[in-house]
Amino acid sequence: MITIVHHRQGTSIVRGSEPLHRGQHHYWELKILSTLSGTDIMFGIGTDKVDLLRHQFSFTSVLGIDDQSWGYSYRGVAQHNGQLKYYGKKFSRGRIIGIYVDMFRGTLEYYLNRRSLGRAYSNIPTEEGIEIYPMVSSTSAKSSIKLINAASFEDNLRFNCMKVICKYPKLLVQVNAIPGLRKIAEELWFLQLRERSQSEDFAINNLHLADVAVLCGKKLMLSSAMNTADASGSKALEINSETQIYDNLMGDEDLNDKTKQSSNVRNNRGSLNDCNSDDDEMAQNGRWQLEIVRNYSAKEPLTLQLIKERVLLVLKLYDKVNPEKLSLESHFINDLGLDSLDHVEVIMAMEDEFGFEIPDGDAEKLFRPADIVQYIADKEDIYE
Repeated sequence: MITIVHHRQGTSIVRGSEPLHRGQHHYWELKILSTLSGTDIMFGIGTDKVDLLRHQFSFTSVLGIDDQSWGYSYRGVAQHNGQLKYYGKKFSRGRIIGIYVDMFRGTLEYYLNRRSLGRAYSNIPTEEGIEIYPMVSSTSAKSSIKLINAASFEDNLRFNCMKVICKYPKLLVQVNAIPGLRKIAEELWFLQLRERSQSEDFAINNLHLADVAVLCGKKLMLSSAMNTADASGSKALEINSETQIYDNLMGDEDLNDKTKQSSNVRNNRGSLNDCNSDDDEMAQNGRWQLEIVRNYSAKEPLTLQLIKERVLLVLKLYDKVNPEKLSLESHFINDLGLDSLDHVEVIMAMEDEFGFEIPDGDAEKLFRPADIVQYIADKEDIYE
């Protein structure tokens, strides 16, 4: 099925032809084939009470505008009963949106490119007499969205066992090695979709300052070893990437743990000169590590004035903000005329500018540029 909105006069809503059966698990995927633009494109569910033609002559974020629907916007926010919340990442053309509805427990969860974004809502009605339908809404002309997968499953022991098994990759490998169970795992393939753990991402992309210092030190020592090897005609060492050095560093620590006891015995038997030599080496290593930390920290300091300039610049570049009315004390809604969805975009722009996430509870309190400046100043090291 391909949904194409040919002409834009307002907001178009497409509803599935069959309601979601109570007591079952439903999962479907939609692929975005066109460029996303305009007021909003949303994916979600709604009851049979949703009026599909109510907003045909207005541009509205319609899914979740009332208590009869739930929606996830291409802007990265979720909406229900008129309340917006920060939920996932922004998405665009070529992305795959997965929607998982548990009609036994009444929960709604979204997937982006087959990675779970976590539970969005847990108040989906499952009572008799209330019918829930898949829905898509768009205000964009010629938007094209294709249904690429759809499946429904009974809530039974087999489903719930696989749901638990899929949380443990090693156990899942063992299950897939058993022919009879492999077929079940293939049928319930969407349960195996999981977001990469935060610890894995942190280990690769977010090293502590101390780790950076050690990595830089490793580079210096390996570079020195390369020069020595070249001078003696030996095979040169290769330095490929910080990730490889970090992995080698972890391996070195494991090896050190295994040989710690034998090393202590040798040190006890060593001479006083050996001890002095070790102390000199430790002192020397401490000096170059300290120098590396100083070099790493010797960046242009972030000042309160610089934060103010960057916040105001981001707002001036936002096409819905009138620069003449903009000041640090301007209220986004009362003075600048922004709505709640515009405020969400402002917060996301600030997250991109300063490189960290602003939690929902904090974002709800930031309604002036001065509030954002103070919030960022509290999060960063400020030098005046």
